[in-house]
Amino acid sequence: MKCTPMKKSLFAVIITLALFNTQCQKETVNEDEAVPVADFTANQSEYKAGETILLTNQSTNGDHFRWTLPNGTTSRDKDLNYAIDINSTGGSVSFKLEAISKSGIKSDYSVKSFSVRPATGNLVLYSTINVYSFDVSIDGQVATTVNISQRNSADCSTPGTYKKELSTGLHSVSYTYYNFGTYITRTQTLTITPNQCYTLGLN
Repeated sequence: MKCTPMKKSLFAVIITLALFNTQCQKETVNEDEAVPVADFTANQSEYKAGETILLTNQSTNGDHFRWTLPNGTTSRDKDLNYAIDINSTGGSVSFKLEAISKSGIKSDYSVKSFSVRPATGNLVLYSTINVYSFDVSIDGQVATTVNISQRNSADCSTPGTYKKELSTGLHSVSYTYYNFGTYITRTQTLTITPNQCYTLGLN
C-alpha cells in the first residue's frame, strides 16, 4: 500500500509531537530537580608535612561527587582522607569538590586551600661537663642563654634539658660557656629528621 502525501504528513506530525512531549518531560524533571550546593570541612586549619587531612563532605542535594586532589588526581568518594608527603617543603594544598545532581545536569563546586608547614624534629641539649649555663645560637640567630643539667645521656623526655623544635634538614649549633677563667666556643652541624629527637651533649 502506498502512503499518500496526507498520510506521510500526519505520520510526521505524530513523530514530532512524540519527540516534543519526551523533551518536555525531560525538561520538567530537570526543572524540578534541586540544585546541589557543594561544601566541605577539614579537621584542622593548618597542617604539618606527614599529617593526614580529613575532609568531610557537607554538600546538599548532591547525588554523586568528584574530588580533585592537589596532585591533579580525582576521587569519587563522598569524604576524603589525604596524606601529606613527609618531605613536603610547605606552602598550601587545594582541594576541589563537585556535587552533581542525579541527572548529571546540575552541579556546584567548592574550592578550599590549607596551609602546610614543613615536617619538624626536636633538638635536645644537655651538659656532659660540670657547667650548667651556655649561650646557644642555632643557625646564626641571636644567642639564648640556657641552663641545663649535667648528665651522661638524654632523650626527648629527660628533664633538665633544653628542647627546641626545628625544621628538618641541616642546622648549625654554636654554643659558648665559661670554664676555669676561659670562654670556650664550639660549633656542630647536625641533621634533623622528621618526627625524631636529636640529642646533643655540650662539652
